Amino acid sequence: MTLMRVPWARPDFGNAEKQAAIEVIKSGWVTQGKVTEEFEKGLSEYTGAKHVVCVSTGTAALTTALLAHGIGAGDEVLVPSLTFIASINSVFSVGATPILVDSDPGMWNTTPELMQEHLSDATKAIMPVDVAGMPVDVDSFERFAQEHDLALIEDAAAAIGGAYKGKPMGYFDHTSTFSFHIAKSLQTIEGGCVLTPSAEIAKRCKSIRNHGMSAPYNSKENLHYDYARYGLNFRITDIQSAIGLAQLKKVDSQVAHRNRLVALYKEALGGDYGFQEVPSYVSMHPYLFFGIMVQDTNRDSLAKFLIKHDIDIRICWLPAHRQPYHRTLFRDVSLPGADEVGNKSIELPLGGCSEEEVNHVIKVIRQFKG
Repeated sequence: MTLMRVPWARPDFGNAEKQAAIEVIKSGWVTQGKVTEEFEKGLSEYTGAKHVVCVSTGTAALTTALLAHGIGAGDEVLVPSLTFIASINSVFSVGATPILVDSDPGMWNTTPELMQEHLSDATKAIMPVDVAGMPVDVDSFERFAQEHDLALIEDAAAAIGGAYKGKPMGYFDHTSTFSFHIAKSLQTIEGGCVLTPSAEIAKRCKSIRNHGMSAPYNSKENLHYDYARYGLNFRITDIQSAIGLAQLKKVDSQVAHRNRLVALYKEALGGDYGFQEVPSYVSMHPYLFFGIMVQDTNRDSLAKFLIKHDIDIRICWLPAHRQPYHRTLFRDVSLPGADEVGNKSIELPLGGCSEEEVNHVIKVIRQFKG
């Protein structure tokens, strides 16, 4: 078999991104500034979110959102174990306690029903995660949060370009976060944002990302820096924001291309492998990644077979309660849904790949004899 190296994901950067970055460098102002404000406005227009605050990473977005909602020491946050580890670590970073909940083994997302049993007097927030970018049942989580007087912070890191019941992700009546990591449908190399309907939460986020400063420094108005709250340096740069503005024009075509590739995978592999179930309320799945479900005994063998044939894959993810560090913090945790996905899934090349590359991956998988 002819070897073809197929990356798991590659950036979609062209001349528009290059020129946008160069223009910022030529301007003499490269850190967070007016271009970032333009990017925030563009994201607001694209998603329908009333307020958007850009930060340095998706992880920073989660931490900023938690701090803005007043989550801290003594508080518990319900969060799925089946997630990228940033969801868990962001809760630890503000001094709160993450309480791990299970996920539906078909959808891979968690549900309010799976969170219900973990509620306590200390629960102050819930953080459902859109796994692979697929929207959770937003309406049910908003009702759940309202019924129990909880902050709802949706980890929608991979969900830009997705839609729930015809409405774009980030649009809804609660706080959400995006990531602009290089594998996402909108890429600023690193970066993220908080989206919120609340002017007050947005104001706090802008302060938190800038060390807690009461307002951006202006020597004509104040001679010294004033810090009104705890914060960190979570600022994004205008270079990244300029790239983001160019990328924003591509999101819909990026998502459409990913869906075409997913259709190829499903048509070819559907008789032998399972896939993430997509509920009817999902109008558009943006597919950060596409995974297949393999029998436990064959999963690692297939993964090694693909790697041997120069096909880059991921296991997204080993649940948090089984991670080398985190399992010392979460003892005696039983989450069978998360474990099933963690034991069976392999995430195949997708973002930035061509149809030729995907067909090659399919051909290699068909050669596997587990």
